[in-house]
Amino acid sequence: MVKLIDILDFAWSGMRDRKLRTALTILGIVIGSSLIVALISSTQGLSTGITERVSRMGVTTISVFSVNPTLRLTDEDVMRIERVEGVKTVIPFYRVFAKVSCGEKTLDQIQVLGIDPEKLFELLNGLELESGKTPSSLDQARAIIGYTVANPPDLDTKFADLNHVINIEVNVFRRGRILKITHPFLVSGVLKQYGATMLGDIDNTVFITPLAAKSMVKRTHYSGLFIIAESLDDVDPIVKSLTDMYGRKVRVISPSTILQNVQQILYQQTVFLGSIAAISLIVAGVGIMNTAYVSVMERTREIGILKAIGFKKRTIMILFLSESVLTGLIGGVIGVAFGCILALSMGNILPRFRPPAPKRMVGGHVQLPVQISPELLIFTVLFTVAIAVLAGVYPAWKASKLDPVAALKHE
Repeated sequence: MVKLIDILDFAWSGMRDRKLRTALTILGIVIGSSLIVALISSTQGLSTGITERVSRMGVTTISVFSVNPTLRLTDEDVMRIERVEGVKTVIPFYRVFAKVSCGEKTLDQIQVLGIDPEKLFELLNGLELESGKTPSSLDQARAIIGYTVANPPDLDTKFADLNHVINIEVNVFRRGRILKITHPFLVSGVLKQYGATMLGDIDNTVFITPLAAKSMVKRTHYSGLFIIAESLDDVDPIVKSLTDMYGRKVRVISPSTILQNVQQILYQQTVFLGSIAAISLIVAGVGIMNTAYVSVMERTREIGILKAIGFKKRTIMILFLSESVLTGLIGGVIGVAFGCILALSMGNILPRFRPPAPKRMVGGHVQLPVQISPELLIFTVLFTVAIAVLAGVYPAWKASKLDPVAALKHE
């Protein structure tokens, strides 16, 4: 019985004798296995990130936006929807993008949301104040600012803090011309870092009360409505009721529907990208087969000697198959390591190619989510070794079938 250490020594000697050929074969395996890790971990991370962001508003939250100029969402619509069975609460909001200044410091394209401060924390799961307190729903002079607004990444100091006065400048279209309206607010609270949701980037937002927003933008109709259902079972009936009430004049969005669609799309993308990477790995397997077959041809005389001294066909097959397995194992392990580096690099590098932000606009470095699971790494290595075994079976079988007399006469 041949010892494992002898099998490994035989395989390593064969690989060492053909350094360049073995290195090129391993390189092909590294490319294939690293692509599997990088692509699948990126899509899985993206799926997890999107799911987390959508779920922050709760799967029982429904969004309603007018898509028809003839329909304006007002307080009458709020009361009408509140009477729909299964509706727990309706949260109307105003949304504009404005220039925000504090002293000599200015930030452009900041989202300003006019929403009931108390209902805001009911709407966004896990949202917390870092400091300060929530103004009342009737307060028209105080505001809550997001974490990034308070701490812009491109400023050495805070932009604004508690009890600082910020000025919000919005453009209002009136009588054929654009008017610039500026309104001062006292910062009553600063939010903890939160991230993006269906409401936009919460960290890059200033929150004021609906009354303050209504006074500032000079309009009575809302930008949209958020509806919180009593339970998940009530979501679909409410969506149907809204569709019956407004038809195609509104866009109705529910997080549960978004999650189902996104997860389905990303699953298909994962399968597609994984298949491409697997094909490249199969091509590398052809390289293993070629290397192993040439190795058998070059070592024909050595095989004859082994048979002459009593080595069985099964033992010879194991010896030559071990060379393919070792090649696949080395390539798989290196490929997995390189794939992790590639995935993390993609998460940091790709966001840098997004369009540049306007000058003085809040917006720090964004990192694409990457989810590298132990199961993915183990699967990739095992899949690589399996390809190597399949690729090495025929050359190893060919070696075991060589006639010892003919092999000894081979030059």
